[in-house]
Amino acid sequence: MSGAADVPGFPISLGLRPNKKAITNFNLATSKYSSIPKVIYMWTECRLIFRTVWKAADLNLSTRTPKSRAAAANLFRFRDLKNLKFNLIALSFLVIFLSVLYHELWGKHLYLVTAYCDCPICINIAKFRDRKFASGRKTYWGGSAADSKISFGTEIELAPFWPKDFWKINRILRNRTSFEIEDRGGKIKGRHIDLFIPQSMGGHRTALKWGRQRMRIRLNGELAE
Repeated sequence: MSGAADVPGFPISLGLRPNKKAITNFNLATSKYSSIPKVIYMWTECRLIFRTVWKAADLNLSTRTPKSRAAAANLFRFRDLKNLKFNLIALSFLVIFLSVLYHELWGKHLYLVTAYCDCPICINIAKFRDRKFASGRKTYWGGSAADSKISFGTEIELAPFWPKDFWKINRILRNRTSFEIEDRGGKIKGRHIDLFIPQSMGGHRTALKWGRQRMRIRLNGELAE
């Protein structure tokens, strides 16, 4: 039982003899990582407790009497513990695979979608606050700005994917996903779309609520690459 009390929450009542080296590593690790972010510290703590218990399981199942081994196995279910490790590894590979798949098929084609209005904060050059787009048309709800590579009059459609995207479109854009390119902007370059929000829709306040979203778009009905 020596050293078992050094590990918080260690199952002393089961009569298991933990690996002293693992406990020492645990104590060193927790003191070493105490200054890093809390999430990493908690992960390190759980991983080392898991390793300590596992080594204790291997030690006890190989040295104790058959009756004690059976009792320990029934109480602590070391076989389930090993299955849990296998499942965690499999889950990790699955998460990595799905992350790579999402990036290749969808994530790398995302556009930055922002919003602006005709206030002095959004348009800091007075002569451009004439209630007209760069295309010459009067400002209206449904116009947007894009890179000069996308010509005026091009129809774009937002293609939401995550629940957050649908929620933003529903609550802020009032379920509107289709817009038309009518404007330009000094900072609107590359994969960047800037939606115009008129004062009747809340202007600058609504633009701030929209913030910076990343989602795919359709150009004239086709998903943009």
